[in-house]
Amino acid sequence: MMGNCIARVSAAAAVSAAIAALGATGVSAAGAATRSALPVRAASRMVLHVPSTRGMQRWVQRYNGSGKGSDAGRAVAVSPGGRRVFVMGESTGASSGLDYATIAYSAATGARLWVSRYNGPANGKDVARAVAASPGGGTVYVTGDSPGSQSSYDYATVAYNAATGARLWVSRYNGPANGDDIARTVAVSPGGGTVYVTGYGTGTASGGDYATVATTRLPARSGGSAATTVPATPLISPIPSPSARTGHGVCHRSQHRSSGCR
Repeated sequence: MMGNCIARVSAAAAVSAAIAALGATGVSAAGAATRSALPVRAASRMVLHVPSTRGMQRWVQRYNGSGKGSDAGRAVAVSPGGRRVFVMGESTGASSGLDYATIAYSAATGARLWVSRYNGPANGKDVARAVAASPGGGTVYVTGDSPGSQSSYDYATVAYNAATGARLWVSRYNGPANGDDIARTVAVSPGGGTVYVTGYGTGTASGGDYATVATTRLPARSGGSAATTVPATPLISPIPSPSARTGHGVCHRSQHRSSGCR
């Protein structure tokens, strides 16, 4: 049960990747580490370095995926209370190529709390790009691009339980041209009810466009859980044509506010 709104604005280049906000725990960096002076992707590992308040190293954690191949951290988020650190990136699976890999650590000790991986429907190269924690701290959202079974790269946003790493839902967006749609960053509304993802989307006749997707999750029913009330693969409504548009958040670049476009 997901409500969705999509806005597109013509652009020649992709939206630049956002830098994850750093919390008060002192998280400093996540990225690929290698065993030599030059980048060697086959030997890289996902690394998180956390200095203390005085700049002294508090702890370092490394992650080597199940495929024993390339693992590269891309972004970091900290829970609102500062208890957990979430690191995400791409990681080689044993038989699935590159997957999203999201890891939760204790901010105080560096102890690994959980690891969750996402392999898209095409079993291809799934590249995670951004992470955000909900304001209440109960959910972690990871977005990136993932090839579909009948499409090119699509936005793929995954919601996890922040405490356990259990996957709550996956939302995918395939643009109108069925071409490459590359998510760049994710944000959550202050109330936690809406997740926004933006990036680069291929239009039918406009080339590369901004494509922004707002996904709203309805409250869980009494007695139910988020996992049971939110579909695992919610569908996102396609962008209507200008003639069919009625001012529901979708604007064609040739239209003006006076026409009802918002």
